Amino acid sequence: MLTIENGVLIKCDENATEVVIPDSVTEIGEWAFSYCSLTSIIIPDSVKKIGKNAFAYSYLLATVVISEGTTEIGDYAFIGCESLTSINIPKGIREIGVATFAECTALASIEIPNGVTTIRNQAFSHCTALKSVIIPESVTEIEGSAFSDCDSLATVKISDKVNKIGQFAFYGCKALKSVTIPDGVSEIEEHVFCGCESLVSANIPKQVTKIPDSLFSLCTALTSFGIPENITTIGAYAFKGCKSLTSIIIPESVSEIEENAFCDCESLKSVEIPNSVTKIGEYSFSNCKSLTTIRLPDNIKVIDFNTFSDCNSLTSILIPNGLTAIQTDAFKNCKSLKSISIPKTAKLIADDAFVNCTSLQTIEFEGTEEQWTEIFYTSDEYDYDKEDLSNLEYKIHFKNEKNVYSK
Repeated sequence: MLTIENGVLIKCDENATEVVIPDSVTEIGEWAFSYCSLTSIIIPDSVKKIGKNAFAYSYLLATVVISEGTTEIGDYAFIGCESLTSINIPKGIREIGVATFAECTALASIEIPNGVTTIRNQAFSHCTALKSVIIPESVTEIEGSAFSDCDSLATVKISDKVNKIGQFAFYGCKALKSVTIPDGVSEIEEHVFCGCESLVSANIPKQVTKIPDSLFSLCTALTSFGIPENITTIGAYAFKGCKSLTSIIIPESVSEIEENAFCDCESLKSVEIPNSVTKIGEYSFSNCKSLTTIRLPDNIKVIDFNTFSDCNSLTSILIPNGLTAIQTDAFKNCKSLKSISIPKTAKLIADDAFVNCTSLQTIEFEGTEEQWTEIFYTSDEYDYDKEDLSNLEYKIHFKNEKNVYSK
Protein backbone atom coordinates (compact mmCIF):
# COMPACT_ATOMS: atom_id res chain seq x y z
CA MET A 1 0.00 0.00 0.00
CA LEU A 2 2.89 2.38 0.87
CA THR A 3 6.19 2.56 -1.00
CA ILE A 4 9.02 3.83 1.23
CA GLU A 5 12.68 4.21 0.30
CA ASN A 6 15.38 5.55 2.64
CA GLY A 7 12.80 7.22 4.85
CA VAL A 8 10.96 8.86 1.93
CA LEU A 9 7.35 7.85 1.36
CA ILE A 10 7.24 7.74 -2.41
CA LYS A 11 3.81 6.42 -3.28
CA CYS A 12 0.47 5.38 -1.83
CA ASP A 13 -2.12 3.23 -3.54
CA GLU A 14 -4.63 5.63 -5.08
CA ASN A 15 -7.55 3.44 -3.93
CA ALA A 16 -6.48 3.37 -0.26
CA THR A 17 -9.01 5.01 2.06
CA GLU A 18 -6.97 4.72 5.28
CA VAL A 19 -3.22 4.67 5.90
CA VAL A 20 -0.90 4.87 8.89
CA ILE A 21 2.43 6.54 8.20
CA PRO A 22 5.17 4.74 10.17
CA ASP A 23 7.63 6.66 12.36
CA SER A 24 10.45 5.60 10.02
CA VAL A 25 9.22 8.12 7.42
CA THR A 26 11.02 11.46 7.51
CA GLU A 27 9.76 12.87 4.23
CA ILE A 28 6.62 12.59 2.13
CA GLY A 29 7.80 12.67 -1.46
CA GLU A 30 6.45 14.64 -4.40
CA TRP A 31 3.03 13.45 -5.63
CA ALA A 32 3.06 10.65 -3.01
CA PHE A 33 -0.65 10.94 -2.13
CA SER A 34 -1.83 12.89 -5.18
CA TYR A 35 -5.25 11.92 -6.52
CA CYS A 36 -5.69 9.43 -3.67
CA SER A 37 -9.00 8.34 -2.08
CA LEU A 38 -8.05 9.18 1.53
CA THR A 39 -10.53 11.11 3.65
CA SER A 40 -8.19 11.81 6.59
CA ILE A 41 -4.54 11.44 7.53
CA ILE A 42 -2.23 12.05 10.49
CA ILE A 43 1.34 13.02 9.70
CA PRO A 44 3.68 11.92 12.51
CA ASP A 45 6.43 13.89 14.27
CA SER A 46 9.10 12.01 12.33
CA VAL A 47 8.10 13.72 9.05
CA LYS A 48 10.21 16.85 8.53
CA LYS A 49 9.22 17.62 4.94
CA ILE A 50 6.08 17.37 2.83
CA GLY A 51 7.12 17.47 -0.82
CA LYS A 52 5.66 19.32 -3.78
CA ASN A 53 2.19 18.17 -4.87
CA ALA A 54 2.25 15.56 -2.09
CA PHE A 55 -1.56 15.57 -1.65
CA ALA A 56 -2.48 17.40 -4.87
CA TYR A 57 -6.07 16.91 -6.01
CA SER A 58 -6.98 14.41 -3.30
CA TYR A 59 -10.58 15.46 -3.67
CA LEU A 60 -11.96 13.42 -0.73
CA LEU A 61 -9.35 14.46 1.83
CA ALA A 62 -11.27 16.33 4.55
CA THR A 63 -8.99 16.20 7.60
CA VAL A 64 -5.21 16.53 7.88
CA VAL A 65 -3.24 16.68 11.13
CA ILE A 66 0.37 17.77 10.67
CA SER A 67 2.64 17.19 13.67
CA GLU A 68 4.92 19.94 14.96
CA GLY A 69 8.00 18.13 13.69
CA THR A 70 7.30 19.24 10.11
CA THR A 71 9.36 22.27 9.07
CA GLU A 72 8.75 22.37 5.30
CA ILE A 73 5.61 22.09 3.19
CA GLY A 74 6.31 22.14 -0.55
CA ASP A 75 4.65 24.10 -3.33
CA TYR A 76 1.22 22.82 -4.42
CA ALA A 77 1.26 20.31 -1.53
CA PHE A 78 -2.52 20.44 -0.96
CA ILE A 79 -3.71 22.12 -4.16
CA GLY A 80 -7.20 21.07 -5.22
CA CYS A 81 -8.11 19.25 -1.96
CA GLU A 82 -11.71 20.32 -2.37
CA SER A 83 -13.05 18.59 0.78
CA LEU A 84 -10.43 19.98 3.17
CA THR A 85 -12.23 22.15 5.74
CA SER A 86 -9.37 22.98 8.11
CA ILE A 87 -5.66 22.34 8.54
CA ASN A 88 -3.00 23.19 11.10
CA ILE A 89 0.29 24.74 10.01
CA PRO A 90 3.17 23.76 12.35
CA LYS A 91 5.09 26.50 14.16
CA GLY A 92 8.35 25.52 12.45
CA ILE A 93 7.09 26.49 8.98
CA ARG A 94 8.84 29.63 7.67
CA GLU A 95 7.02 30.09 4.37
CA ILE A 96 3.74 28.99 2.86
CA GLY A 97 4.73 27.84 -0.60
CA VAL A 98 3.41 28.55 -4.07
CA ALA A 99 -0.25 27.45 -4.36
CA THR A 100 0.20 25.20 -1.30
CA PHE A 101 -3.51 25.43 -0.40
CA ALA A 102 -4.86 26.81 -3.69
CA GLU A 103 -8.29 25.58 -4.79
CA CYS A 104 -9.12 24.12 -1.36
CA THR A 105 -12.68 25.32 -1.88
CA ALA A 106 -14.05 24.02 1.46
CA LEU A 107 -11.27 25.51 3.61
CA ALA A 108 -13.20 27.87 5.90
CA SER A 109 -10.45 28.93 8.32
CA ILE A 110 -6.69 28.96 8.57
CA GLU A 111 -4.30 29.97 11.33
CA ILE A 112 -0.97 31.23 10.04
CA PRO A 113 1.56 30.76 12.86
CA ASN A 114 3.91 33.45 14.06
CA GLY A 115 7.18 32.40 12.46
CA VAL A 116 6.02 32.37 8.85
CA THR A 117 7.87 35.15 7.00
CA THR A 118 6.50 34.84 3.46
CA ILE A 119 3.17 33.87 1.92
CA ARG A 120 4.07 32.81 -1.61
CA ASN A 121 2.25 33.27 -4.91
CA GLN A 122 -1.28 31.84 -4.98
CA ALA A 123 -0.80 30.21 -1.56
CA PHE A 124 -4.55 30.39 -0.78
CA SER A 125 -5.86 31.34 -4.22
CA HIS A 126 -9.45 30.23 -4.94
CA CYS A 127 -10.11 29.17 -1.34
CA THR A 128 -13.70 30.26 -1.88
CA ALA A 129 -14.97 29.33 1.64
CA LEU A 130 -12.21 31.17 3.54
CA LYS A 131 -13.84 33.97 5.57
CA SER A 132 -11.08 35.68 7.54
CA VAL A 133 -7.30 35.89 7.69
CA ILE A 134 -4.91 37.28 10.29
CA ILE A 135 -1.41 37.92 8.99
CA PRO A 136 1.00 37.51 11.95
CA GLU A 137 3.83 39.90 12.80
CA SER A 138 6.48 37.54 11.49
CA VAL A 139 5.25 37.93 7.88
CA THR A 140 7.16 40.52 5.83
CA GLU A 141 5.82 39.76 2.36
CA ILE A 142 2.51 38.72 0.83
CA GLU A 143 3.29 37.62 -2.72
CA GLY A 144 1.17 37.89 -5.85
CA SER A 145 -2.31 36.33 -5.92
CA ALA A 146 -1.77 34.92 -2.42
CA PHE A 147 -5.50 35.26 -1.60
CA SER A 148 -6.90 35.96 -5.05
CA ASP A 149 -10.49 34.89 -5.78
CA CYS A 150 -11.25 34.02 -2.15
CA ASP A 151 -14.91 34.89 -2.71
CA SER A 152 -15.99 34.68 0.96
CA LEU A 153 -13.01 36.49 2.49
CA ALA A 154 -14.63 39.34 4.45
CA THR A 155 -11.91 40.43 6.87
CA VAL A 156 -8.13 40.67 6.62
CA LYS A 157 -5.79 41.90 9.32
CA ILE A 158 -2.32 42.76 8.05
CA SER A 159 0.47 43.13 10.61
CA ASP A 160 2.75 46.16 10.90
CA LYS A 161 5.76 44.07 9.84
CA VAL A 162 4.56 43.44 6.28
CA ASN A 163 6.58 45.60 3.88
CA LYS A 164 5.41 44.31 0.49
CA ILE A 165 2.08 43.21 -1.00
CA GLY A 166 2.39 41.57 -4.42
CA GLN A 167 0.24 41.97 -7.51
CA PHE A 168 -3.29 40.52 -7.45
CA ALA A 169 -2.79 39.56 -3.76
CA PHE A 170 -6.49 40.04 -2.91
CA TYR A 171 -7.85 40.18 -6.45
CA GLY A 172 -11.52 39.24 -6.73
CA CYS A 173 -12.17 38.94 -2.98
CA LYS A 174 -15.81 39.87 -3.49
CA ALA A 175 -16.83 39.86 0.19
CA LEU A 176 -13.94 42.00 1.47
CA LYS A 177 -15.47 45.19 2.90
CA SER A 178 -12.61 46.93 4.64
CA VAL A 179 -8.84 46.73 4.78
CA THR A 180 -6.20 48.72 6.64
CA ILE A 181 -2.73 48.65 5.13
CA PRO A 182 -0.20 49.45 7.89
CA ASP A 183 2.42 52.17 7.47
CA GLY A 184 5.18 49.58 7.43
CA VAL A 185 4.19 48.61 3.89
CA SER A 186 6.52 50.37 1.45
CA GLU A 187 5.63 48.53 -1.75
CA ILE A 188 2.22 47.70 -3.18
CA GLU A 189 2.08 46.16 -6.63
CA GLU A 190 -0.70 46.49 -9.21
CA HIS A 191 -4.22 44.95 -9.12
CA VAL A 192 -4.02 44.12 -5.38
CA PHE A 193 -7.70 44.88 -4.64
CA CYS A 194 -9.04 44.80 -8.19
CA GLY A 195 -12.54 43.31 -8.32
CA CYS A 196 -13.21 43.55 -4.57
CA GLU A 197 -16.86 44.38 -5.18
CA SER A 198 -17.82 44.98 -1.52
CA LEU A 199 -14.84 47.14 -0.55
CA VAL A 200 -15.97 50.42 1.01
CA SER A 201 -12.90 51.38 3.04
CA ALA A 202 -9.18 51.20 2.29
CA ASN A 203 -6.04 53.30 2.65
CA ILE A 204 -2.59 53.94 1.21
CA PRO A 205 0.34 53.84 3.69
CA LYS A 206 2.75 56.75 4.10
CA GLN A 207 5.76 55.18 2.37
CA VAL A 208 3.93 54.51 -0.90
CA THR A 209 4.19 57.35 -3.45
CA LYS A 210 2.17 55.89 -6.33
CA ILE A 211 -1.31 54.43 -6.35
CA PRO A 212 -0.46 51.32 -8.38
CA ASP A 213 -2.13 50.39 -11.66
CA SER A 214 -5.62 48.92 -11.20
CA LEU A 215 -5.26 48.94 -7.41
CA PHE A 216 -8.99 49.56 -6.83
CA SER A 217 -10.30 48.86 -10.31
CA LEU A 218 -13.85 47.42 -10.30
CA CYS A 219 -14.34 48.09 -6.57
CA THR A 220 -17.96 48.91 -7.33
CA ALA A 221 -19.02 49.66 -3.70
CA LEU A 222 -16.29 52.23 -3.05
CA THR A 223 -18.05 55.60 -2.60
CA SER A 224 -15.13 57.77 -1.52
CA PHE A 225 -11.39 57.58 -1.13
CA GLY A 226 -8.94 59.93 0.54
CA ILE A 227 -5.75 60.20 -1.49
CA PRO A 228 -2.94 60.99 0.99
CA GLU A 229 -0.38 63.74 0.46
CA ASN A 230 2.49 61.31 -0.03
CA ILE A 231 1.08 60.26 -3.42
CA THR A 232 2.76 61.74 -6.51
CA THR A 233 1.22 59.53 -9.23
CA ILE A 234 -2.20 57.96 -9.71
CA GLY A 235 -1.55 54.83 -11.75
CA ALA A 236 -3.30 53.57 -14.86
CA TYR A 237 -6.78 52.11 -14.24
CA ALA A 238 -6.34 52.81 -10.49
CA PHE A 239 -10.06 53.47 -9.91
CA LYS A 240 -11.50 52.25 -13.23
CA GLY A 241 -15.06 51.01 -12.92
CA CYS A 242 -15.60 52.26 -9.35
CA LYS A 243 -19.23 52.91 -10.19
CA SER A 244 -20.24 54.18 -6.73
CA LEU A 245 -17.41 56.70 -6.36
CA THR A 246 -19.06 60.14 -6.17
CA SER A 247 -16.19 62.53 -5.50
CA ILE A 248 -12.44 62.63 -5.34
CA ILE A 249 -9.98 65.22 -4.04
CA ILE A 250 -6.49 64.99 -5.47
CA PRO A 251 -3.79 66.50 -3.22
CA GLU A 252 -1.14 68.96 -4.38
CA SER A 253 1.54 66.27 -4.10
CA VAL A 254 0.20 64.58 -7.26
CA SER A 255 1.89 65.48 -10.55
CA GLU A 256 0.53 62.79 -12.88
CA ILE A 257 -2.77 61.01 -13.49
CA GLU A 258 -2.13 58.04 -15.76
CA GLU A 259 -4.41 56.62 -18.45
CA ASN A 260 -7.86 55.30 -17.55
CA ALA A 261 -7.34 56.24 -13.88
CA PHE A 262 -11.02 57.12 -13.28
CA CYS A 263 -12.54 55.66 -16.44
CA ASP A 264 -16.11 54.30 -16.03
CA CYS A 265 -16.66 55.95 -12.63
CA GLU A 266 -20.27 56.53 -13.57
CA SER A 267 -21.34 58.25 -10.30
CA LEU A 268 -18.37 60.62 -10.10
CA LYS A 269 -19.84 64.12 -9.86
CA SER A 270 -16.88 66.24 -8.84
CA VAL A 271 -13.11 66.13 -9.08
CA GLU A 272 -10.66 68.62 -7.63
CA ILE A 273 -7.39 68.58 -9.58
CA PRO A 274 -4.60 70.80 -8.20
CA ASN A 275 -2.19 72.88 -10.26
CA SER A 276 0.62 70.48 -9.35
CA VAL A 277 -0.74 68.00 -11.94
CA THR A 278 1.12 68.35 -15.24
CA LYS A 279 -0.18 65.30 -17.08
CA ILE A 280 -3.58 63.63 -17.40
CA GLY A 281 -3.45 60.43 -19.43
CA GLU A 282 -5.81 59.26 -22.16
CA TYR A 283 -9.25 57.98 -21.13
CA SER A 284 -8.60 59.22 -17.55
CA PHE A 285 -12.19 60.39 -17.03
CA SER A 286 -13.86 58.64 -19.96
CA ASN A 287 -17.45 57.54 -19.34
CA CYS A 288 -17.77 59.49 -16.09
CA LYS A 289 -21.44 60.00 -16.88
CA SER A 290 -22.28 62.13 -13.82
CA LEU A 291 -19.37 64.56 -14.09
CA THR A 292 -20.84 68.02 -14.73
CA THR A 293 -17.91 70.41 -14.52
CA ILE A 294 -14.16 70.31 -14.23
CA ARG A 295 -11.29 72.75 -13.99
CA LEU A 296 -8.03 71.69 -15.58
CA PRO A 297 -4.79 72.59 -13.79
CA ASP A 298 -2.74 75.55 -15.00
CA ASN A 299 0.17 73.34 -16.04
CA ILE A 300 -1.73 71.00 -18.36
CA LYS A 301 -0.45 71.36 -21.92
CA VAL A 302 -2.33 68.52 -23.64
CA ILE A 303 -5.85 67.12 -23.36
CA ASP A 304 -5.12 63.54 -24.40
CA PHE A 305 -7.07 61.03 -26.47
CA ASN A 306 -10.59 60.35 -25.10
CA THR A 307 -9.77 62.03 -21.78
CA PHE A 308 -13.39 63.15 -21.31
CA SER A 309 -15.16 61.04 -23.93
CA ASP A 310 -18.71 59.92 -23.05
CA CYS A 311 -18.98 62.38 -20.16
CA ASN A 312 -22.50 63.11 -21.29
CA SER A 313 -23.41 65.32 -18.28
CA LEU A 314 -20.39 67.59 -18.68
CA THR A 315 -21.68 71.13 -19.20
CA SER A 316 -18.52 73.14 -18.69
CA ILE A 317 -14.76 72.79 -18.54
CA LEU A 318 -12.18 75.43 -17.72
CA ILE A 319 -9.12 75.11 -19.95
CA PRO A 320 -5.97 76.90 -18.76
CA ASN A 321 -3.80 79.32 -20.67
CA GLY A 322 -0.77 77.48 -21.93
CA LEU A 323 -2.69 74.53 -23.40
CA THR A 324 -1.10 73.47 -26.69
CA ALA A 325 -3.16 70.50 -27.93
CA ILE A 326 -6.54 68.79 -27.82
CA GLN A 327 -6.22 65.23 -29.10
CA THR A 328 -8.61 62.96 -31.04
CA ASP A 329 -11.95 62.21 -29.35
CA ALA A 330 -10.95 64.20 -26.27
CA PHE A 331 -14.58 65.28 -25.75
CA LYS A 332 -16.35 62.66 -27.86
CA ASN A 333 -20.05 62.24 -26.97
CA CYS A 334 -20.05 65.07 -24.42
CA LYS A 335 -23.64 65.75 -25.37
CA SER A 336 -24.34 68.39 -22.69
CA LEU A 337 -21.32 70.56 -23.49
CA LYS A 338 -22.64 73.83 -24.93
CA SER A 339 -19.58 76.00 -25.15
CA ILE A 340 -15.86 75.89 -24.58
CA SER A 341 -13.08 78.44 -24.47
CA ILE A 342 -9.73 77.60 -26.05
CA PRO A 343 -6.63 79.68 -25.28
CA LYS A 344 -4.56 81.26 -28.03
CA THR A 345 -1.62 79.02 -27.05
CA ALA A 346 -3.35 76.04 -28.73
CA LYS A 347 -1.36 74.71 -31.69
CA LEU A 348 -3.27 71.52 -32.43
CA ILE A 349 -6.89 70.44 -32.36
CA ALA A 350 -6.99 66.84 -33.50
CA ASP A 351 -9.53 65.27 -35.79
CA ASP A 352 -12.90 64.66 -34.14
CA ALA A 353 -11.91 66.24 -30.83
CA PHE A 354 -15.54 67.28 -30.33
CA VAL A 355 -17.29 64.55 -32.33
CA ASN A 356 -20.95 64.03 -31.42
CA CYS A 357 -21.02 66.95 -28.99
CA THR A 358 -24.59 67.58 -30.10
CA SER A 359 -25.20 70.59 -27.81
CA LEU A 360 -21.95 72.38 -28.61
CA GLN A 361 -22.86 75.67 -30.20
CA THR A 362 -19.89 77.92 -29.60
CA ILE A 363 -16.12 77.74 -29.34
CA GLU A 364 -14.53 80.85 -27.91
CA PHE A 365 -10.98 81.18 -29.25
CA GLU A 366 -8.93 83.68 -27.29
CA GLY A 367 -6.63 84.37 -30.18
CA THR A 368 -7.15 85.89 -33.60
CA GLU A 369 -8.56 84.48 -36.82
CA GLU A 370 -5.03 84.30 -38.18
CA GLN A 371 -3.86 82.24 -35.20
CA TRP A 372 -6.85 79.92 -35.56
CA THR A 373 -6.04 79.15 -39.18
CA GLU A 374 -2.61 78.00 -38.08
CA ILE A 375 -4.11 75.24 -35.94
CA PHE A 376 -3.68 71.88 -37.68
CA TYR A 377 -5.97 68.91 -37.41
CA THR A 378 -2.96 66.65 -37.00
CA SER A 379 -0.90 64.40 -34.73
CA ASP A 380 2.54 62.85 -34.75
CA GLU A 381 1.26 59.94 -36.84
CA TYR A 382 -1.22 61.71 -39.12
CA ASP A 383 -1.29 64.98 -41.02
CA TYR A 384 -4.63 66.51 -42.01
CA ASP A 385 -5.38 69.65 -43.96
CA LYS A 386 -5.75 72.90 -42.12
CA GLU A 387 -9.24 73.46 -40.82
CA ASP A 388 -11.89 74.37 -43.34
CA LEU A 389 -13.68 77.18 -41.54
CA SER A 390 -16.75 76.83 -43.75
CA ASN A 391 -17.45 73.23 -42.66
CA LEU A 392 -17.93 73.53 -38.91
CA GLU A 393 -20.86 72.27 -36.82
CA TYR A 394 -20.47 75.07 -34.28
CA LYS A 395 -19.69 78.77 -34.18
CA ILE A 396 -16.23 80.12 -33.51
CA HIS A 397 -15.86 83.49 -31.80
CA PHE A 398 -12.52 85.26 -31.89
CA LYS A 399 -11.69 87.39 -28.87
CA ASN A 400 -11.70 91.13 -29.62
CA GLU A 401 -12.77 90.48 -33.23
CA LYS A 402 -16.18 90.59 -34.85
CA ASN A 403 -15.57 87.59 -37.13
CA VAL A 404 -17.80 84.59 -36.46
CA TYR A 405 -17.61 81.40 -38.53
CA SER A 406 -20.30 78.77 -38.51
CA LYS A 407 -21.63 76.01 -40.70
